[in-house]
Formats: sequence, structure tokens, C-alpha cells
Amino acid sequence: MASGARKSSSLFVSGGSENMAPAPVQVDLDLGTRLSGENVLQLRQNLSARQMNFDLDQLLEDYKTFRDVDQAKVSLEKERVEIADQMSTLIKDKSKTSEEVSEEKASLTKRGKHVREQFKVISQARWEAEEKVMLRALNLPADLHTDTPEDGDRVLDSTEGTVTSPVYLLGELAELEMCLIQRVTAVMHGHDLLQIASPEIFRSVVAEGCGFDPANCEQVTMFAACSNADEATDICRGFTRLAWDVTRELGLPSRLVTVSPPSLLPSESLRTEVQVWAPSLHRYLPVGRVSQHGDYVSRRLMCRQHPGGDFVHMVSGLAMDVTTILVALLEHSYPQVHRHSVLLDNS
Repeated sequence: MASGARKSSSLFVSGGSENMAPAPVQVDLDLGTRLSGENVLQLRQNLSARQMNFDLDQLLEDYKTFRDVDQAKVSLEKERVEIADQMSTLIKDKSKTSEEVSEEKASLTKRGKHVREQFKVISQARWEAEEKVMLRALNLPADLHTDTPEDGDRVLDSTEGTVTSPVYLLGELAELEMCLIQRVTAVMHGHDLLQIASPEIFRSVVAEGCGFDPANCEQVTMFAACSNADEATDICRGFTRLAWDVTRELGLPSRLVTVSPPSLLPSESLRTEVQVWAPSLHRYLPVGRVSQHGDYVSRRLMCRQHPGGDFVHMVSGLAMDVTTILVALLEHSYPQVHRHSVLLDNS
């Protein structure tokens, strides 16, 4: 997976950019923590496990440059304040002659002008250094969850399937699709999940903040925002059981798999997939998924529990890919299905 520096971002706009509106969010990538000490080694291992082509050494070098320039700017700001204080003290000092005051005032004015010129230069350098760091750092992935396998996908559960009868549809295939949708929806409602209609068009800043290419947004059919990592893990396991149960009850050869790092999106720290066997392709196809994102998304979109509070931990998922399930049902010769079938009756 290639991951070079971006040319631009909806999440970050440099303070030195002319004729550009400021970014709608204040991104917190926690670089001070992720790019220091033992965390650098952990990040290298993360990138290696995901097989991402990311130049971490260049980012570390750019970040060091940014910190040096930022410190230089802080020093100049401090010097500006000192000059202003000295000027104020000089004006109030009645013990000096007017000539002494004029001489020292001229010296402070000259020094202040020099500092202002340096400040302009260092501010521009800081903006450029910050932009270089941020556009590269926005490609960093989420930290891997401890349950994510490093040595290939891990099968958590599987079923051989019980479908043997020929296909016989009394209605249109769309009716079967509606049966599946109603069944999955009923299961979700039965577990106190609220149904919402998501927008068809997303602002690019939201899509990018979620770790997606704005041109390829995916519909999220299950979602939860949690107060901490432990709660997110519990919700993730619950969502996984739901997605697995609604597919397994169809009787298709299927399995539950924890996906290895190379297949994860940058925003995912853990993903579990429900997969069904496709005889014609001689492989399993994903029909459901549950992903744990940690605080990756919330740090990019300023999603906190309350103003000034901790960032929320997010879990998302797809309960069922109905299109793929329909193909699997047909290919595996699903038993007679019609509008009064068990799928619809049980929903």
C-alpha cells in the first residue's frame, strides 16, 4: 500500500496559505507521543505489518525541523515581550535624563524592528515546516489492536453450510432482497440499535477524517461512539456476534475471520469479517464486517465526549452485504424462498 505525502488536505490548511479559508477542524494527531521514544518502534512495526510504503524517517526528520523552528519562534516571541516590557519600564523611569532615555529607546526600537523581521521569517518557515509534517502525518494509520493477527487472517468460527435444495423463487429477486433487509433490520432493532438514514453526499473533510478516499465512501450500517477503548472492544464484539449470527442462520458455508494488517484501512485498528464460500471463485467473499477505529477518526474530526474532554473511540460495521448474499444464495441453491418464507416471517 503506497502512502506518500499529500499535496493538500481538507483537514489541514497552513496558516501561511494565502486566499485560503482555515480548516473546519483542528486536527490532533498526537505526534508528540507517536513520534517519540519507544512509540517510534511500535509505529515502524505497525507500518511494516500493514505493508505500507511510508517514509517514517523523513517524517521524523521533518518533525524535528518543525520543533526546532517552533522553538525558535517561541524564543522570538519571548524576546518581543521583553523588549516591550523594557520600553514600558524606560518610559516610566524618572531617574534618567531625556538624552539617556532617547538613546536607550532608539536602541530598543532598533532591536525590536530586527526581532519583528526575524519573526516574520521564522513564522513563514514554521508554516512551511508544519505543512510538510501534517500532510505526511495524515497518512499515518491507526495503532493496531492487540487482537489483530500479524501472521495472516485468523478464522474465529466457521460453518460448513446446509444448503442443498435447488433454487425456486416465486416472486422477483427483489422480494428476496427485501426479506434479507427486513430480517437484518429486525435483528438490529432487537438489540436496541437505532436506524438512521445516512446522507448520500459527504463533505470531503468528513470522508478524509474517517480515513476514506472521498471518491469511494462506504455506507456504514452499524456505528457506535464509546467513551474508552474497553467499551469500544465490548461493542465491537457485540456487533461481530450480530453480523455473524444473521449470516450463519442462512445456512451458507461461512466463516468469521480477523483480518491481518495488510488488508486494514488506515483508520482501522481491528477488523473482523463475515465471509461466505463462493464455489465459482473457489474462495471466500466478505459479506459483513466490524471495524474498531480507536480515536483515529475523533482526533481528526474533533469528536470529544464533551468540550475539552477525551476523544471518543469509534466502532463501525456492515451487518450484511445483501448483493453478495443474494449471489451466494443462488449459487448454493438456496431452498424455496417466497414472500411468506421463514426469512420474512421471522423478521
